[in-house]
Amino acid sequence: MISFEVNDRKYQSEKLNAIAQFHVMRRISPLLPTLVPIFVEMAGTDPDKKLTVADFAKLATLAGPLADGLAGMSDKDAEFVLTACLTGVKVENEGKFVPFWNATARKSMFEDMNDVGIFLPVAVKVIQENLSGFFQGLLMSEQSEATPTA
Repeated sequence: MISFEVNDRKYQSEKLNAIAQFHVMRRISPLLPTLVPIFVEMAGTDPDKKLTVADFAKLATLAGPLADGLAGMSDKDAEFVLTACLTGVKVENEGKFVPFWNATARKSMFEDMNDVGIFLPVAVKVIQENLSGFFQGLLMSEQSEATPTA
């Protein structure tokens, strides 16, 4: 179970099973060349640090190819990734965590939360948590390839 916040609301998410992780990863794999630099940049960002114009400019430069990759995803793949990521998410409501996503209706259980500005950051958090081992392995393999041996 992972816990996180988006727009001052608390969320919890179940870990995706290995098969779901695989299917999400293979659908977003064309985006990996653009995701890795963004995740590396964000990992080095102090969460308490105020972002500067230069930070936004750098992220915008990194996000351009990501936006192109997202635009190239089929609707079916994009919906699969969102649904897989949002189905196991719960949101705190009146002191209890309740389901966030209604997969049948393809929308949030809360009318005030049916917004891509909420869906995407929540899905990204789920992806980061579920695929972080893959990304760490990828980064470690790149580092070991770049490190000369004696």
